[in-house]
Amino acid sequence: MAVNQKKGVVDNIHNALTLRRDVFLAQVFTVAAAVPFLFFSIVNLRYYGNINIGIIEGLLGVAIIVNYIVFYFTHHITPTKYFLIFTVLFGLLTVFVSGGIEKTGIFWLYVFPAAVFAWFGLKRGVHLMLLMLAICLMLIVLYASGIIILPYSVVTLRQFFISLMVLSAVSFWSELARNREELDRKVAERELAERVAEDEAILTNMGDGLIVTDAHLKILLMNSAAEKMLERSAPGTKGKDLSETILICDAKKKSLPIDKTPIGEALAGGSVVSVTTEPYYFTKKYGTIFPVAITASPVVVSKEILGVIIVFRDVTRETEVDRAKTEFVSLASHQLRTPLTAIKWFVNLLLDEGSGVLSDEQRHQLEEVYRGNERMVALVNSLLNVSRLELGTFVVDQESVDIVNVADLTLDELRSQYESKHITIHRVYEKGIRPIYADPKLLQMVFQNLFSNAIKYTPGGGRVAVEIATKERGNMVGGRTLKVDSICLQISDNGYGIPIHQRDKIFTKLFRADNIRRYDTEGNGLGLYIVKSVLEKFGSEIWFESKENEGTTFFVSIPLDRVRVP
Repeated sequence: MAVNQKKGVVDNIHNALTLRRDVFLAQVFTVAAAVPFLFFSIVNLRYYGNINIGIIEGLLGVAIIVNYIVFYFTHHITPTKYFLIFTVLFGLLTVFVSGGIEKTGIFWLYVFPAAVFAWFGLKRGVHLMLLMLAICLMLIVLYASGIIILPYSVVTLRQFFISLMVLSAVSFWSELARNREELDRKVAERELAERVAEDEAILTNMGDGLIVTDAHLKILLMNSAAEKMLERSAPGTKGKDLSETILICDAKKKSLPIDKTPIGEALAGGSVVSVTTEPYYFTKKYGTIFPVAITASPVVVSKEILGVIIVFRDVTRETEVDRAKTEFVSLASHQLRTPLTAIKWFVNLLLDEGSGVLSDEQRHQLEEVYRGNERMVALVNSLLNVSRLELGTFVVDQESVDIVNVADLTLDELRSQYESKHITIHRVYEKGIRPIYADPKLLQMVFQNLFSNAIKYTPGGGRVAVEIATKERGNMVGGRTLKVDSICLQISDNGYGIPIHQRDKIFTKLFRADNIRRYDTEGNGLGLYIVKSVLEKFGSEIWFESKENEGTTFFVSIPLDRVRVP
């Protein structure tokens, strides 16, 4: 249906253009025929004394003008075309028979073929030219047979007829070339109309919402899925600012300016920005909001950004399911802590031989139980931390904290781990780093996970370096340019590294790289997810550089304006 509609539109446009072309040619040929007829009529009457020819040309000129006047009031183009062309043909034959071809009549020799093909097209043009050539040839044959008398020599007639055929052939090939171009254009228009219709059908019927804007974020297109989700009509939003149509909120449901959203980032940076893990919220027509996953793609032509394509989908159900899972994990973890604590207490009691002397084998077995219980406690604590972060129930108690002191305390707690593996710890701290305003427990949690990972995934005899320094805005740290003045933490090791094909998953829940599992089977894959979540609550960033079997460096930037002591 859409394709047929597009074809109909193209045909209507073509017919309208053809009519305009015919009207234009009627005006041109009326002037091109009437003016010469009247002019040559005066010349023949006044200077050459050809009274009969002068009168005929004058009458033909007047007839052509009257013909156009009739068309002006009736708007019937077809009779106007045929009357005009046959008038010119009659004038040409008249001047041919009267001897005018050697004088002013030569003008019509050039006008008629061009006019016929340009105005009537290839098929009818050939018919009319054959008619004229047949009449002229018949007159020449009658002249050669002595039946009629023409005021020309045989040489002149031969030159006239050859010239007329050459001009007809040139006009024919010219019109043929134009027809081929016209045919190619029509085919291209129809193919384009079909492709446009197919594309529009795909965009209209796709399940995800789609909005297309120009470089100034004026809405150009909105598909039906977007209309339904936003409760707005596409015609009503076309040409309006995106910010006037959709209010975009962050995960905390606070409204954001467009330049702080993936849409603004895509338009400013010229690259695709996709956000699926941390939902944004779109506002419907009457103020209700719903979570969305967004992909914003800039439209770039010749290195110039012409607009942005926004694809989004409603993730309300996914968000509700994820929240339900988080609440379940939180509840289950709370329930698990009590029996795990009891197990730990009873195992300690047995190891202290409070219930009798233990054999070496019994002690060994109890120590295995104790270590397994400790791993379970660590996992439960990690799951609780994750659920609290995701549910927003993590209590944050900020105070003035010496970040260097927290780093040292954390490393001291891990001393037994790195000393047992003979790992060297290098501490490089900038002097005079001022205290920051943060939650010491959360800060230590970040350091604990980063430092323990570096130690755990570095082979014996390796090296781990910890650097803390303040960096000004514009400095390069780990391949990134700092946007604000920050405290930067850098943890480097010469351990196993992270495989290239798995680096994009390193901060996801329960992920552990393949090469690590060969060396350590006890991790739960939650540490770096917790670190990233905690840092984002402080407005901080974490990223890394790594080479497999050479080592990894994690970088943390903490904006000073977010943690400055009040």
